[in-house]
Amino acid sequence: MSIVFDSSANANSLTVAHTIGNGSNRVLFAVYNGSSASDGEMASCTYNNVQADGSKKINTTQWGSTYGITIFYWLESSLPVAGTYNCVAVPNTTLWNQAVITASFSDVKQEALVGFSADSLSGNEKKSTLGVVSVESNCCFIDSSGCYTGNTVTMTPDSGQISLGTVNQDAYASMSVGHKIKASSGSEDLVWLFSDLEYFWNAVAYVMKPAVIVPAGSVRDMLAHNF
Repeated sequence: MSIVFDSSANANSLTVAHTIGNGSNRVLFAVYNGSSASDGEMASCTYNNVQADGSKKINTTQWGSTYGITIFYWLESSLPVAGTYNCVAVPNTTLWNQAVITASFSDVKQEALVGFSADSLSGNEKKSTLGVVSVESNCCFIDSSGCYTGNTVTMTPDSGQISLGTVNQDAYASMSVGHKIKASSGSEDLVWLFSDLEYFWNAVAYVMKPAVIVPAGSVRDMLAHNF
């Protein structure tokens, strides 16, 4: 069974309304980008007033400014019935600016998800590269990259990713989110291409495994019936 994309939303706010479908084995992600003098990460996040099941974060500091990316996720047991609900984050500190992109999927294996993160202060690059690993075939990556320049830029997903959109946090910071189904297991680089040279970048990703559906009349059912 393949993982199925459901819907996405975005806002330049700590609150965004996300509409989730009625599929099975669902997962919701909320990807936040924030900036301040000391901390751009989020402390917590709720969807329909329910706290996230997990998160992966990274802060990157340069020239007295700190930009952070935080990805939260909720598994099926923490999600409401199909409908539109608010996703609300609480930052670690008062932020200068913030932005968010949400995305939901179905047919995802219900387990703690594995996250990855990376950043670079080298400057004068036009891409970000985040190494990830899938432990089995047909996994799905959700990947976010923040790019910090002297102006807003266009961010284009490479390596077969499908873009879920770009939000501009301010005149210096842009964040994009994408996803990709990986047919085979193993390692891979998730790459974002920038339209201009950046000062620095950071990136966070999660990997989802496909749900395993055991059909009626399977060996498991027969064993349960006989024993």
